Parts: sequence; C-alpha cells; structure tokens
Amino acid sequence: MYNLSFMLLLVILACWLCRRFAAAIGQPEFIGDILAGVVIGPYFLGGYLPVMLPVVDVVGFIELLRGLSDVALVWILIEVVWCATDFPSGSLKQKPVMIIAFFSISIPFMVGAVLGYYSKNDLAFGQSAIGYMLFCGVAFSVTALPVLGVMIERLQFIDRSIGGAALAAALYTDAFAWVSLALVVGGWGGSGESDSSMLLRLCGLISLFVVAVLIRRMVTIFEVKAIVGRPTMMLVLFLFVMLCASLTHGLGFHGSIGAIVAVFALADIRGLRTAWEQWEGNLRVVMVPMFFIGTGTMLTFSGFNDSGLWIWVVVFVAAGVASKVISSLIAGLLLGMPQRDSLELGFLMATKGTAELVVLSVGHNASLLSDDSYMALLLLSVVSTLLTTPSIILLNKFRGGFLKSIE
Repeated sequence: MYNLSFMLLLVILACWLCRRFAAAIGQPEFIGDILAGVVIGPYFLGGYLPVMLPVVDVVGFIELLRGLSDVALVWILIEVVWCATDFPSGSLKQKPVMIIAFFSISIPFMVGAVLGYYSKNDLAFGQSAIGYMLFCGVAFSVTALPVLGVMIERLQFIDRSIGGAALAAALYTDAFAWVSLALVVGGWGGSGESDSSMLLRLCGLISLFVVAVLIRRMVTIFEVKAIVGRPTMMLVLFLFVMLCASLTHGLGFHGSIGAIVAVFALADIRGLRTAWEQWEGNLRVVMVPMFFIGTGTMLTFSGFNDSGLWIWVVVFVAAGVASKVISSLIAGLLLGMPQRDSLELGFLMATKGTAELVVLSVGHNASLLSDDSYMALLLLSVVSTLLTTPSIILLNKFRGGFLKSIE
C-alpha cells in the first residue's frame, strides 16, 4: 500500500509540473502528460528510484500504468467518435473539403510509405517490410481531430472558413487512417506476415461493421433514449464497447477498431452523451491522462546513441510537416485560395496529436513498429503538434492575432 501511494503521489506531482510547463509554452495538456510519463519511465526516475528506494516496486507500477493506459484508450476513442458525429454533415459534402482531404491523405501517405521503405533496415529491421511501409503511410496521413478543434478555438485570429475546412478534412483523414489501420494490422500485424485466414478475418470485421450499421439504424427507428442519472445505460455502453473490442482483437485486429465501431453504432442514442459525461466526468480526469502517461513510459532512448537514428527523426519530422503543408498548397492553388491561407491550412492539417498517438500505440502493440521506429514516429507526432501554434502565430503576426489564455 505504501509503494502504491508513494508512486501515485509521484505521478500526480509529475503531471502537475509537466502540465504547468506545457501551458507556459502554449501547448495542450497531453504534451505535459507524455512528458510526465517520460520522467516517470525507466530512463529517468524509474531507473534511479529502485537504487535509491529498493522497497519501491517501480517496474511493477510502470507496468500497471501501461495496463491502465489500454483501458483509458476507450475514453479517448469515445470522445473522438462523438467529435466526428457532431460535425455538420453538410460541410463534409462540399467539394473544396473533399479536394483538401484527398491531397492531405494521398501525398503524406506516399511520402510516409517511401520513407518507410528507406528506413526499414535502420528503424524496423525485424518487422514486416510491407506492413511497416503501409503503417508509415497511415501515420503520415493522420490529422488530430480533437486537438485540432481545441487549437482553432484558442487561435482566435484563424479564419473560421479555414478552421472549418481543416476540421472537416481531418474527419476524412482520420476515417481513412482507421480503415487503413484495420487492414494493415489484420494483414501484417502480429507475426508480421499475411496469412491464409486474412479473408475470413476481414469478413468477420465487415460483419461487425454491418451489425453496427443495423444497430445504429434501429436506434434511430425506435428513438432510443438515455436517461440522465441512471448508470444502467452507461454500463451497457461500456460493456458493448469492450465486447466489440474483444471481438476485433480475437479476429486479429486491434481492440481499438472494435471500440470505434461500437461507439459509432450507439452514437445516435439521444441523451447518451450527456448521460455519459455526467457519469464519467470524474473518471475522465484520471483515465485520459493515463493513456498519455503510459505512452510516455514506453519511450526508449537506447537507440539514440546512434546518430543515424537522430537523422531519421529529423527526416520524419521535416517530411511529415512538409507533406501536409505542400498538399494543402496544391489543394489551395486548385481552389483559388490565397497562399497564406493555404499555408495556414497546411500547418493545421499537420497537427498529429491524440489521433497519431493512438495509431502508434496500435502499431507498436501489433508488432508493426520496433522501439526505434515507434520513438521516431512519436517524436513526429509531438513535434508537429508543438510547431502548429508558433507557425500559425508567425503567419499571422502582421494581422493582429492573439492567443486566448490557457486555463
């Protein structure tokens, strides 16, 4: 009990300090949570505390954090799906949004796949070549929908049409990422090679999609409602999400795919979101940071003694941001947008954030990524998110822009 209390106190202190630091530099809270995970992880406090305090089981506690991060992933996925379903459907059908989304998916995907091919021997020697290349393409094409929404709200000088187009296009990029991720994990995850049962497992996944669509339709027909104040519906929701996650895991896909399908199936229940937020409000404060803390504890620095790995990190970050900016410039030229607006849109679309971290967690668990490639892509996610705010401010510094204070 003493060990657990001490480590929990240490985690709370580390999160508080790291969040304060992130807020001071104008970054979202999850950056501070990841940094707290790095501080607590095996390469910093986790490496020194066992020597200083042998009675404290730091290794066991870090494993507990990583286990909790898998459960916390459900909370994040529920919010991601609800954020997507709340978006006005009419905006998604506009031709400019589709053009932006097409280029923001295709160009980064090709750039990521090419870099995956050339970095395979250095970063993912033991992984499937095709699986790693495709996964890099998926990782490069991701845009963080929830984090992007927060940034657009904070950066008050962003044109509403540009921000709205970025959010709508991000919904397409994330939908593409999740579908592609399911195929890549199913085909090359685990053993790293495709097997003869791929068709059967894919049919099982499609069947789950069909069932989810039918449930969603029945919810609309029968006008199912969630009663606020009664936790029964929340328990059913959580159990259904976990059941679908277990089914997709059993089919050879990551459980997050099933969780997204489950939340999508139940998203039209009236009052469900309000009831969920009332029921899980206090839990969210604990569970969501757990995912990012667990992500931070998985960072490994053993390969960074090699200068070649640092070179790949720089290449990944530069290519990841540039591919999004260039794709937006091309789309902007086709749509007749001003160059500065196209650049602003590109930096918004380059934000990786939460969505990228979830994708990387899936890839690492499915053995599509080695520790080194996971580290390189994670730094791409963090750095691209860190660059978004200062880049937008720089583009607008002569236009009287300002930032809202971060609470």
